Order: sequence, then structure tokens, then C-alpha cells
Amino acid sequence: MGLFFFGKKLNSKKKITLTGLLSSVKKLFLSLFLNIRTSTTSLFRKLKKLEETNYKLGIFFYNAGKIDDAILRFKILKLFGKKYKAECSYYIGRCYIILLKYAKAKKDLFLDIEIKNPDMREELMYCRNLLEDKFIQYIPHNILEHKFDIISESYDALCSSAITYDIIAKKIDEYSKTIGLFSVLDIGCGTGILAKRCTNIKVSFSGVDISRKMIKVSETTGCYKTLSHAEAGSFVNNALSNNALYGIILLLDFFTYNPQLLPIFALNMRNLLLDNGILIISYKVAKDNEIEFIKELEEFRYNTDYIKKIFSQYTLIHEEEISLLNSQNSRLMIYCN
Repeated sequence: MGLFFFGKKLNSKKKITLTGLLSSVKKLFLSLFLNIRTSTTSLFRKLKKLEETNYKLGIFFYNAGKIDDAILRFKILKLFGKKYKAECSYYIGRCYIILLKYAKAKKDLFLDIEIKNPDMREELMYCRNLLEDKFIQYIPHNILEHKFDIISESYDALCSSAITYDIIAKKIDEYSKTIGLFSVLDIGCGTGILAKRCTNIKVSFSGVDISRKMIKVSETTGCYKTLSHAEAGSFVNNALSNNALYGIILLLDFFTYNPQLLPIFALNMRNLLLDNGILIISYKVAKDNEIEFIKELEEFRYNTDYIKKIFSQYTLIHEEEISLLNSQNSRLMIYCN
């Protein structure tokens, strides 16, 4: 029997044509399928790249101190993205802490966040403890660096009215002339605000700071023989290993942010000082307890008797009341090794 198509009998030649037509249709659909799959794969790749780009942009705004822009970027990414949902929740919460909007911070920081980065897990725990007014032992490295990165350009202006640095510069000048101390280690050197006041003094400054942006500002002063972007504890350990010695060591407002290093540094500083070396520290005074954490500023305060007890192995040769950033009730202590 012949094959009928729309009521007409097809001969064998037309039957072959129909077979070719069906084969062509099959190839067409296969080609369409492959094109759609390729386009979809390409689209997913672009979306993935777009997600990564927006995450990096959110981090850029966060690091630049543009907190509202960072929040907006992370919220959009959290809503439409997949890969960085946990990280976005953390950064949104951290941004709200910076803005002192603690109720909003809790909404994101107390979600069931699964973060693989160990540093970020540490930061998350710190933020949760802060929001619940739990005991704070220290401020995580990355949070501390970010805190100073975002104020690096305005730091000198914020401290311009503090006469503390002029007082310390005069003391350094005195010790360089009377005792012959010429090498100064500035731990937590910031933007070099003190070193700039010592340009007419015959001393050599070495500086270390946790903030890369602070170090970059310090580099422009031309006041330092060496500058290191490093965590202070690691820097001191390396200095001890290399048998480094300094005439004067400065820890100005340093323990305001590093309480965990206070007893360790009190023990180790004498091994970095010359026999007649000078240790100069400044700190913000606590009202009631030995150590107090100020939630709104994310800073620590200390009782003076506690400081004296910690540094009892040194000889106290000078103390006076001073003012520091965010605190009029501060104290300067100068010890001899």
C-alpha cells in the first residue's frame, strides 16, 4: 500500500523527501535545544559573575566607609543572589552596628548563618556578644582594621586639638638629650601624628599599625625609618626573635582597642627596651571597674590602679591627666625600664 499525505498518494520518491523533512525537523529542534542550553549556561555564568561583582562592590562600599551604600548593595544581593547570603547577612548586621542601629542589626546577625570563613565566624560571635551586652574580651583583627581604615583620612583632623602629642614630643626630646635615647618604636602609629611633631628631634622612628590605610598616610610624612602593616602581637614576637632593642616604646591609646595584649606587652616590653629605656603609654580611664567596654564606641577603658599593677615591674617616673580621642578623662604614664 502506498502512503497517503493530505489525501494524496505519495510515490517512493516523495516518501524519501518526507523522511528527509522529518530528519531536518529533528535536527532543527536539536539545534534549538543546544542553542538554548548554551545560552542558559552562558546566562548563569553571567549571573554568577554579576553576583560576585556586586558582592565585591558591597565590600568596596563597606571598606570605604559608605555604610548606607554597602547596606543597599548587600540587601539586593541577599534578596536575588544565592552564593553570598550568609556573608551578606553578616555585613548588613555589622553595618547597622556601626550606625548604632542595634535592633536592625539583630535581625540579620541572629539568623541561622553558616559561614565558612573562620575570621568572619569570629567577627560574627563578637557582634552577637556586643548586641546581647555579653562580656567582650577583645575586638577581632578585621573589625579593628576596618575601624581605622575608614577614619584614616580624617584622623589628623579629629586629633588636631589634642595637646597630648605635643606633651609626649617634649618628653621624647628631653629623653633624647638627657639619656641619649634615639630609637623610637611607635606601636599603633596611626597616621604618624606624633612622629610629625618630632621632626626637629634627633630620633629615629619605626612604626607599626594594623590599618593599611593608616600606614599609607604615615608613609607620606617621611618621618619613619621603617613602617610595618601588621598585627602588633605578631610584630612584637618577631622583634623579640630578632633581638631588636629600642630606646623608647610608645603605646599611645593602643590598649583602648587591644586589652588582650595588655598583660603580654607589660611582660615583654622590657625585653625590647634598652637598660635605661622609656615606655610611654596612654589610656582612657574607666569609671568603676578595672576594665570597661564602651559599646557605642567599641573601646576599652581601664582603672589607673589596674594599669599600675600590670606595669609594676617598671619604674613610674611621670603621670598626668590628658585628653584622647572620644575621651577627656585619659591618662599618660611614663615608665623607665
